[in-house]
Amino acid sequence: MKQSERRENTRTALLNAVLTLQQQRTEVPDQPPITISEICREANLARPTFYQYFDSADAAVAAACSQQLVNYFEASDTTPRSESETMTLWMNLLRHDALLQSALTEGGTATRRAAISAIADRLFERWSSLGDPQLKWRAQFAAAGMFNIVTTWLHEDQPAESGEYVIELATNLARAVRNAPLGNATM
Repeated sequence: MKQSERRENTRTALLNAVLTLQQQRTEVPDQPPITISEICREANLARPTFYQYFDSADAAVAAACSQQLVNYFEASDTTPRSESETMTLWMNLLRHDALLQSALTEGGTATRRAAISAIADRLFERWSSLGDPQLKWRAQFAAAGMFNIVTTWLHEDQPAESGEYVIELATNLARAVRNAPLGNATM
């Protein structure tokens, strides 16, 4: 086995360990955050090996969350053609994935950044034909707003039917950011 394959297998083992631990946490309320020791024990790897891949447990959780979002978006039948479709895909994932809900609502800064980045990448794909020099910044800003709307909804334990309103609200935010004139503002 090549070294690159071994590295990928080790990284996958670490991410799978995070997913397993996160799943266990969703089944029992009020659990403490995942630790590096738990990840290493679950992956059957030494702590120094962990540090070859991640700086912290939060970074490993973020990587697992990001990979899960990317996999979900890639597995969807179509590339979202609109902000609304992007939000609908994301909300459908959240409605059915307690693990991701937990990671997004209880995760640290790295987890939030990973999720926002995954959403921003989707928006950027959608908006790439606009030719706007501030496109990356706009996509990142809209994704952060969309993320905050959705995680607030998750934190408040809102009923599932209010999810349609959340999709509409987050979609309108993304459209407003995309269409807002920059004027003389410098970023």
